[in-house]
Amino acid sequence: MKQVILDVLEDVAGGQVNLESEAAREMIVNLIMASIKENGWYLDLGKAHHDGKLDTAGMPIEKIDKWLTRDIDKIVMIDEKQIKDTWVCMICNESTHAVEYDYMGSGTNHLECELKQESQEIEEIEMKEST
Repeated sequence: MKQVILDVLEDVAGGQVNLESEAAREMIVNLIMASIKENGWYLDLGKAHHDGKLDTAGMPIEKIDKWLTRDIDKIVMIDEKQIKDTWVCMICNESTHAVEYDYMGSGTNHLECELKQESQEIEEIEMKEST
């Protein structure tokens, strides 16, 4: 489990994620949850029977009951929808959830929207100065 979390943190480290941003922290949590789900949910119950997997302390681990995994999936899906709803450009009011990192401006804004807005502001300033 520890290695899964470290791997996710290493993946996002190159993006210089601002941990003061609530959206960034939620994004990291969702990446960690998705990675954990991909590798399976495990719980150390100290039982003798296991599938050969060990936790970070080298102890045998058991897979959590399917009903619990299913309940966790529902909770994560709700959280993901709530998070998707917060990824909105403050300039054009459109979703930025699926926008790649390179095309994001500050916060959850589209880079293109910020550049257009900045360009318009510069033009307005230049027009005022020329009159």
